[in-house]
Order: sequence, then structure tokens, then C-alpha cells
Amino acid sequence: MIVLHVSYADNRFFAWGERSFGSDVLTAPPAISASGTTRMPWDAGSLAVHDILKTAGIRHTRKIPADSTAVAYLDLPAYNGIPQPSSPLLGELPETKEEPSTQRFSVEAIHITHEELITLFQLIKESREKLPVPGSYGETT
Repeated sequence: MIVLHVSYADNRFFAWGERSFGSDVLTAPPAISASGTTRMPWDAGSLAVHDILKTAGIRHTRKIPADSTAVAYLDLPAYNGIPQPSSPLLGELPETKEEPSTQRFSVEAIHITHEELITLFQLIKESREKLPVPGSYGETT
């Protein structure tokens, strides 16, 4: 599963994603970006986001243009240096009594045009399909 996010910076929209993860991700040493910022462990990466947009019929190019990718920096709540995922459906962090701190993480993002963003929103709006939620035993959201 990948959760898509859209951010706005420098007069442009960018899409980035979080992928589902297992406990192995929590024990692996964190990857560091070229800027020295810790990369979010479950960053989906620009290629996966591009593929999702392409599969949905939003993006029509085979490859990601070089000037379309960027490193985005996010200030997120973190526990022991591990960011809180945006949804518990992605994976669960170990329970802790510790208060979260705010920490900066990096993700790979791709530029998304206004037209692509409008198409994405129209797809979401027009979707009538009720998707099953894991663990809901047949219930839909």
C-alpha cells in the first residue's frame, strides 16, 4: 500500500508517498540523504509515485523527467528518531511512553502539474468504489 501526499513549495506542487512497512524497517540503520538529513524509512520513492500516477492514467510519460524530481524535507513527529507514519495501515511503531519530538526527514518527490493534480482530484471525487480496510472483516469505508 502507498499513501500519496501532495505538497506545495516554490510555486509548484509535488507528490510523494509513504509505503507500508514491517518491523525490519524499524531495526535497519537509517539512510541519510545527500544533505545529511535522515530519509524517511518508508518513503515510497519517486519511481513508485510516478508509476501510481501513470497506472491511474494521470501521467503519460514513460520516464520521470530529470527536472521533475526533488528532495522534500518534512518536519514530522518522531519517537526515538523514527517518524510517525501518516496511517496505522502502513505499519505500527513499537509502543512507547515517550513524548514525540519533531524531527526533519527527507523524501523523494516528483513535480505534479496543475492539470495532473486536477485529474487526480477528479478521479478521487468520481470514485464510487468502497474499498475494504484491512482488519475490518468485510466492512467497507
